[in-house]
Amino acid sequence: MRQFGGPSIHIFYSNVSAKTKPAAYRSAVPYLKKIKGLLERTGKKNEWDMFLNSVRVENARKRKLLEILDGLTNKPLIES
Repeated sequence: MRQFGGPSIHIFYSNVSAKTKPAAYRSAVPYLKKIKGLLERTGKKNEWDMFLNSVRVENARKRKLLEILDGLTNKPLIES
């Protein structure tokens, strides 16, 4: 995985992606929101988008994780 936003995001991501239980994914949400906010406040929204896309690609088989990530994008889970 490309290193986004410095070593702290990479370390965090390594710990989360190693987990396979949905409870671990949910516990990561507050931290992901902080990362998102930090990158957006510092003018690096594009980096957040690339990070999120990278996480999705690397974890494409983890449906629950993808659902949680959908919640971070402010998009409805089902679009009409």
